[in-house]
Amino acid sequence: MVKAIREVVENNVALSGGQGFVTNLGGIATAAVAMPANVVGLAVIQCRMIAGIAHLRGHDLADPRVRNAVLAAMLGDEGVAQLIKSKKLPGSPIALATAQVNDPELRTLLATEVAAFLISKVAGKRLVSVAGRRIPVVGGVVGASTDGYSTWRAGRYAEKEFAPPRRRR
Repeated sequence: MVKAIREVVENNVALSGGQGFVTNLGGIATAAVAMPANVVGLAVIQCRMIAGIAHLRGHDLADPRVRNAVLAAMLGDEGVAQLIKSKKLPGSPIALATAQVNDPELRTLLATEVAAFLISKVAGKRLVSVAGRRIPVVGGVVGASTDGYSTWRAGRYAEKEFAPPRRRR
């Protein structure tokens, strides 16, 4: 199972690196169109990867608690820790996935937090790529490496966080 999870992470790191390269290749001239495309692309790839890891670990993706946990895992360990500290989030992704009850308002909070997190990450990367916009392909290389690395980190966090569910007796 660990090998399958590693394969899922590696495949999605390659996908996110490719989309990061393409969406950052044009520099400042295409930023208005490419930045939203990059945010959406990164969100879809990372969400799909984390959901795949949760599924491989035996969690039911139809369960709204597991879906909330997938969204929370997209924030990474620092983002989750910050939300727990500020008491916006009741616990870690695995705690959300295995909670006794589902909190429907939690999904809205998590969606907002994930969107803000991804936008700030992509905007920060844009500043670096704008600095190198006169050199061809630099923005694409920066985009590929930062998107690939952030996807790798999200995968490692999800792998650690989503333990197989306990069997009920």
